[in-house]
Amino acid sequence: MADPGTPRKSRGGIFFLIIILLVLLNVVMWYFNVNSRKEVEVKDTALAQKEDELKVARVQLDSIKSVLNDKIAEVAKLGGDTTELHNMMRKLERDLKSARGARTGDIRKIKELAERVEEYEEELGKRDEEIAKLKAERDQMFEDNKSLKTNMAAREDSIAAMSRHTKDLADKVATAAILRAENVKVSTIDAKGKEHGGEASYRAKKVDKIKVSFNLAENKLAKVENKDVYLVVQAPDGTTLSDLSLGGGSFSADGKELQYTSKQSVLYEYTKPGVVFVYGKGSPLAAGGYNVEIYCEGTKIGTGSFAIK
Repeated sequence: MADPGTPRKSRGGIFFLIIILLVLLNVVMWYFNVNSRKEVEVKDTALAQKEDELKVARVQLDSIKSVLNDKIAEVAKLGGDTTELHNMMRKLERDLKSARGARTGDIRKIKELAERVEEYEEELGKRDEEIAKLKAERDQMFEDNKSLKTNMAAREDSIAAMSRHTKDLADKVATAAILRAENVKVSTIDAKGKEHGGEASYRAKKVDKIKVSFNLAENKLAKVENKDVYLVVQAPDGTTLSDLSLGGGSFSADGKELQYTSKQSVLYEYTKPGVVFVYGKGSPLAAGGYNVEIYCEGTKIGTGSFAIK
């Protein structure tokens, strides 16, 4: 007789086996799910990292462009050649355009941009050295110009001092070369031609002419030439006896325009030439004191006086 409990045991074993298989299946599926999530996370992390690297490259390139613009302006201000810097700028702008159009997943492009950033930074470092050299040359040139200006100013001061000294010397020589009238004597001549001199005053009715005589003092500095000598006779009222018909006229002396009574041209040869003026009065002389002045080369060289009563 068959055992009725046998089929139940078989069924129970099969059910238990199925449960075990399901558990194993769930474990396997869980394992694959976990690994899959990890792979996704790794990929997401890597993608985010590449995206960050791309952003950094773009920011760095923008920053390098700003720095490069400043260096171009600085080099131009210092008078340097900006050709290579402008070429670098054109290349940088192409790389910037490429960076803005790059995709996050383009690993090769991102790596290439990072290398470009390093190249630009290295190149900018070299440009800093060139700028420092240009500044040093500018500073040296400034110092040289400053020194040159100082030397020029000193030379101009020296030349000005020499010019003043030369002018002073010339003025002294010119002053020393002025002739002097010595032994000025004033006398009168009456209508009979008789000369009267050494008197305190002369009667007007006995005065027909006025005679002024003197010597030109010896002066080795004076030029040997004909000298124009002017006689000025001033009346008691301060006016000058000057009549064109009697040889009068005007001349310049001491910066002024003056009237003269008579004029002579005298050859001066370092000796003491005697000079005589005889002035025939045109009308009776008024009573009072008269001043006599002698001029040569625009300077008063002698004086005298007489009186009429």
